Amino acid sequence: MAYREVRMMDIDQVMRRWMAGEGIRAIGRSTGLDRNTVRRIVRLAQEAGIRRETPWPDESKLQAIRHGMGRPGAAVATSEAEQQLKPRTDQIRAWLDKDHLLLTKVHELLGREGLVVSYSALYRFARKRCDFGTASSITVRRAESLAGEMGEVDFGRLGLLQELGSRRPRVVQGFERGGKSCSALLGRRFCCDFVR
Repeated sequence: MAYREVRMMDIDQVMRRWMAGEGIRAIGRSTGLDRNTVRRIVRLAQEAGIRRETPWPDESKLQAIRHGMGRPGAAVATSEAEQQLKPRTDQIRAWLDKDHLLLTKVHELLGREGLVVSYSALYRFARKRCDFGTASSITVRRAESLAGEMGEVDFGRLGLLQELGSRRPRVVQGFERGGKSCSALLGRRFCCDFVR
């Protein structure tokens, strides 16, 4: 069977059902978890001192189960690279915010100073500790206007047109203004056809 991460919600559901007296097979069927996973959660609960007849366990016991499962809600250990970068948080933030350096340049500067970490570790650290990459893209709000006060025009190159009797093809541009289309032949002659 393929690996499926057990979510914190799944662990809580298994605990509720087990404490209510349901069997392992019934819990597996109702939650969609493998029976071995259900057994493992129940075993971890028993090791944490949780019994069927006891009230809902406190957070420390649930945390022990989550930690035993190795996944959801467990405290995340910091990596070695993050521990190395932590004393340099202010410097990295200054390079990114005040000096407007790219993260690749910050990675290079740290390497010159003897702090060698992978770029991906630096990227994760900058996202987590230095608010890197969280700025939203800027949008400009268009002021509301009455009909006819403002017009929008879109244009683009449609392609080349070979005229009869000419050796060189001509560029054809397409325009659109206010829902009306216009194609124009640019060069010595200018021609415009409006399509309504």
